[in-house]
Amino acid sequence: MKGWLCSESESADFLEISVEKLRSVRRAGCGPAHHKTGKRIWYHVDDLVLWQDRENDLQTALSRLPHEYEPMSVGQIWGYPEDKGLVGCD
Repeated sequence: MKGWLCSESESADFLEISVEKLRSVRRAGCGPAHHKTGKRIWYHVDDLVLWQDRENDLQTALSRLPHEYEPMSVGQIWGYPEDKGLVGCD
C-alpha cells in the first residue's frame, strides 16, 4: 500500500467518512496531507493512515477528560477578565 495515491472518494471510503467531511477538514487545514493535480485532489495512503491515527489519539485524549471540564475561551487562556475577552476568537 505504501505510495498508493487515492482519489477523494477512495480516501473518504478508506477513512469511513463522507467526501464532504474530507473536503471540509481539508479546507479547514486540519485534514490529511494532499496533492493537487489540476482540479483533482489525491492522497497518499500513508498520509491517510497517519491522519487517522492522530484523529484516534485525539478522540482518546478527549474522552479521558473529566466530565466537568469546561473549555476555556481565548481571553481566559491569556488571562483577560471576562468583560475584556478577545472578540470573535472563541
